[in-house]
Amino acid sequence: MAREADSAPPDEQTTVVRGDDTVVLAREEVEPRRRRPLQDPGPWLLLLLILVIGGLAALWVFSRTDTKEVPDVVGLPFDEAVSRLQADGFQTDLSEQASERPRGTVAEQDPAAGTEVDDGSAVQVVVSTGPVRVAVPDVVGRQAEAAEGELTGAGFEVRTVEVFSDQPEGTVIAQNPEGSEEAEGGSTVRINVSTGPGEATLPSLVGKTREDAQAELEQLELKSNVVEVPAEEPAGTVVAQNPVAGTSVRVGSLVRLNVSTGSVTTTETTPTP
Repeated sequence: MAREADSAPPDEQTTVVRGDDTVVLAREEVEPRRRRPLQDPGPWLLLLLILVIGGLAALWVFSRTDTKEVPDVVGLPFDEAVSRLQADGFQTDLSEQASERPRGTVAEQDPAAGTEVDDGSAVQVVVSTGPVRVAVPDVVGRQAEAAEGELTGAGFEVRTVEVFSDQPEGTVIAQNPEGSEEAEGGSTVRINVSTGPGEATLPSLVGKTREDAQAELEQLELKSNVVEVPAEEPAGTVVAQNPVAGTSVRVGSLVRLNVSTGSVTTTETTPTP
């Protein structure tokens, strides 16, 4: 049998005995091929990392929602507040409740002013219905100190005014608002407290004009009863008064003023023959 691989150099040949035959093989047919060294995976890993980061960035950009800062609308009239929020791209949810702020103005908002929220989101706006109204206690006929305590206990301020009256001194004779009416909590209730039947000393009004005399009586809380009489004094001049000057009279009493008409009526008599 002919020999194989005769052309291969001796150092690259291997002799193999197959039965009765001797075969010469090339060394590369006997020895396995050497493995090539593995390539460095670094560049591939870097490229993969770049692709992942780029994908995440793209996802954030396309999924991101714009945000806006919520404006401050507390204290504004509710229609102005709604217009401002809508102009900034927000929706509004309105509700009402009593508060110390004037009726019809915004008492609260949620989210608060300056908060960053998604564009187009809703802002809760609470509109004031005004302060809570409370029934005013009826204190007419009570003593001033007790009346003031009851009113302040109900949440009201008290203004006391002393007046002359026939009621016993220190008695509440009137109030405003009246008892059982409703008023805003914290508002002022006026009570008129009697100082008893006051007296005034009459000044001299004779010689004064009718208008001046009446004005002076009004300042003393006295009333006037004007009677026109013929007299030599100029028309409109007080020629007499009753009671006379210096008299003490009760407040609210009536004082008569005789006022000149500016003429004197004379009666002619016929001599008896």
